[in-house]
Amino acid sequence: MAEQLREKLTEAGIELRTCHEYANATVKYDPSVIYSFVEGANAVILPARVKLEPAKSRNRLALAWSRRKPCIVAPLPAYMKWVKDGENAIVAESADAFVEACIRLRDDPKLALKLAVAGHHIAMNHMDPRQIVHSLLGQLQGPRVTLVIPHYSPRLDYLKLAVDSAIGCQGVDLEIIVSSSSKTDPKPVLPSKVILLHNKTRLSFSQAINAGLLAARPTSDFLMIGNDDVIYSQNSIANMVRAFGTRTDIIMNPYSNCDKGWLHNDKLEFMGRDLTPGMTIEQFSAEDLATLAKEFPNGREETLPSPFCAFYSTMIPRNVFNKVGILSEEYQNGGEDADYCNRAKRFGISSQWTKSAFVFHFGGKTRKVSQDDDPARHIVEDTHNNTLMRRRWAKKRVAIWTGPAWEEWGLDSPETTGIGGSELCAIRLAQQFAIDGNEVSMFGHHVRQTVKNGAGVIELYHWTGYNPSQNYWDLLIASRHLSPIRDDVRAKTKVVWVHDVFLLGGVKKIDEYYYQNVDQFIVLSPWHRDFFISHHEVPAEHRHKIKIIGNGVSLPTVEHFDHGSQHDRYKIDVNNYQYI
Repeated sequence: MAEQLREKLTEAGIELRTCHEYANATVKYDPSVIYSFVEGANAVILPARVKLEPAKSRNRLALAWSRRKPCIVAPLPAYMKWVKDGENAIVAESADAFVEACIRLRDDPKLALKLAVAGHHIAMNHMDPRQIVHSLLGQLQGPRVTLVIPHYSPRLDYLKLAVDSAIGCQGVDLEIIVSSSSKTDPKPVLPSKVILLHNKTRLSFSQAINAGLLAARPTSDFLMIGNDDVIYSQNSIANMVRAFGTRTDIIMNPYSNCDKGWLHNDKLEFMGRDLTPGMTIEQFSAEDLATLAKEFPNGREETLPSPFCAFYSTMIPRNVFNKVGILSEEYQNGGEDADYCNRAKRFGISSQWTKSAFVFHFGGKTRKVSQDDDPARHIVEDTHNNTLMRRRWAKKRVAIWTGPAWEEWGLDSPETTGIGGSELCAIRLAQQFAIDGNEVSMFGHHVRQTVKNGAGVIELYHWTGYNPSQNYWDLLIASRHLSPIRDDVRAKTKVVWVHDVFLLGGVKKIDEYYYQNVDQFIVLSPWHRDFFISHHEVPAEHRHKIKIIGNGVSLPTVEHFDHGSQHDRYKIDVNNYQYI
């Protein structure tokens, strides 16, 4: 392959240097020179005989990416597990394609930098040999768990108890992250192995937890959301992991005194007294607290259903976190746990608890800091959280992304300034969804606005505020663009609404990533379907995802059509999202 490329690259003014074991190599391969060879390159070409040697490893790609080099690769299976064409590397299947890609990188430094940075991130987080060694050690040391503990209080005694008891937990490879925005720096009471994220600006519970979750090591099998007023019994975290068994479709809480009167009415005897919710540190002696951190009598290992998991010691498998995402930061210190569990439920993930793992929770100390700081604000936040919860989960949630436009527009634009047909259709869709009681989020060239419509509500956001990682939608409609279809989208059904001609954004050949992540491509007519297939070179195996839905007047009702009933044109079952 190299000699096939050399002449064409030379004609384009690009020098090709090679490193291999054969006589015609520019640099003879040797482990001592390979690093300096890669460092001296502007870009790295990684050809491969894919059909003859399909089991080749990813080592060459890992090396080039680790050196922040933009890469052009053959579609080797080991590469394609990590490569997204045009996002972190360029895929080439022929000599001409490799040459074209080299010229493209030479002429587009921004693209070269983008690929280099994205590739380096993957190499350091997923391909570093130290991560592989750590993974091996983790298998020997037990399941890998990251515990995130938020901290707000100027008091450090509760936090120290929580951290010390967690460190004493046995049977797991535990990473502890304290995410603090306390006025008191907690560093003096934390062991050096604990990771401290200290923010001088007051964070909400969701913001503090998200900061910790996003800083968690990528090798952890479970992520755990804690509180700074919890005492973990020695085997509690390992027993929670054990209670999961092979299940990866649940979120789990432990057995605790703070759930008394809600999940159970058990009398939890300790040192001659009953452990109840809302206890304080002053009610215990130092000896009592040390004893609490030892193994507490546990019950059976089966899991029991819960309406939701209150986030004080909640364990989330990594695959569930990858699917559901981070906490919504729209909530103001309350309701974010129920919201998260509702989102998970839409993905078929249930909330459970187990009696096999006991933790003691003083109760209310995390939230009470905010309440004591500003009681009036606490009432406002509670009202906001309850209203948001009722609205968000009463029925289904729909997002319509229309993106940038030539001018600002809103729901009243058809009656005021006038607006194009695509925008009008989006408005009528949103209105009909809302009439049926759903919550609709529209991301376009809008001013922020909330409009009640029928039994539902329509939220207008400027398109730059599109933030899917903290949201869940039953249906996402992306208008004209593929860009809203991203890894951080949490949507049950994803539809790309093509409108009248082709996809915008310079897309010609649609990447395989989008075929895997888009449920339907919506076109307007049989002619439009044929044009879409031809223009975007849609492979035969993906054409079943193209659906024809007329974007105009419903002919049976055209004689009765008037301005007030335009939404009748869109016959959509919003409960099942089966398009007619």
